[in-house]
Amino acid sequence: MAITLRPSDKQLEQIEVLKKTLNINTSSKALFSATLLYPILKKELSEANIKIESIERELDHLKRSINYYESSRAQMLELART
Repeated sequence: MAITLRPSDKQLEQIEVLKKTLNINTSSKALFSATLLYPILKKELSEANIKIESIERELDHLKRSINYYESSRAQMLELART
């Protein structure tokens, strides 16, 4: 089955970028490859974002722990001076 596309100039530019990115010479192969890669990359991006959020929560927890430690240490030193 043949598919006829009539891309705009901007779309042609984007297809050229896609061809270079995927290192594919023909527009149709680049478009088909992109349609195969998109779901995979979307899933990987979603998983990476979840991992980033987890790391950011862990970092926030560590920062709060450090602040609590520093505050407690300062209070203990103040008590030791009196």
